[in-house]
Amino acid sequence: MTHTMDPFAAAQPPRDPKEAQLAARTSQLGDVMLDRRSAQQIELADQLYQQLKAGADVKDLKDLIGRWSRTSAADLRRRGTR
Repeated sequence: MTHTMDPFAAAQPPRDPKEAQLAARTSQLGDVMLDRRSAQQIELADQLYQQLKAGADVKDLKDLIGRWSRTSAADLRRRGTR
């Protein structure tokens, strides 16, 4: 599978049926993850976005990224999803 940063690449149908199936599964997983975000996840993601938008370097956001990751994992465990 070829990964690209081209925003229009998703509009092109995958050439291989297995690639198409994987693309569909990935899209579904992304939708589920977005739908199930907790208020705390949303707040932390917004803080990350705002700081990056303001010019912060990713390495300076290590603690905030860690909090977001731990919160996401804890939310998944509470829902009984792995």
